[in-house]
Amino acid sequence: MPRAGAGVHLDEEAFTETQAWIEAITGGSLDEEGGFEEALRNGVRLCALVNTIKPGAVKKVYEGSIAFKVMENLSKFNAAIRGELEDPRTNLTAAHSPSSIVHRPPPTAHRPSL
Repeated sequence: MPRAGAGVHLDEEAFTETQAWIEAITGGSLDEEGGFEEALRNGVRLCALVNTIKPGAVKKVYEGSIAFKVMENLSKFNAAIRGELEDPRTNLTAAHSPSSIVHRPPPTAHRPSL
């Protein structure tokens, strides 16, 4: 189970479900790769997860341990879930803010001239 900061409670059932879901989609055990945290740390498994859901979302995944390349993997994962996966059925970051449901007039609507 991943570590939590002081005063943070991790829902063990949700953690177990999440790990099982990632393993089912990407194949293989996270425990065999050093556990949940370690297996996801370099972004390889996260990129594989995104590419399974949306093939080609992350074009090139670096499998080494050079810090800036690992950060690229994580950045590509974040970009993919924020951009490529904006389909509401697969959007992992969907947060419906009030501004997203406010009615806006179409661009062709009459606008007063200044």
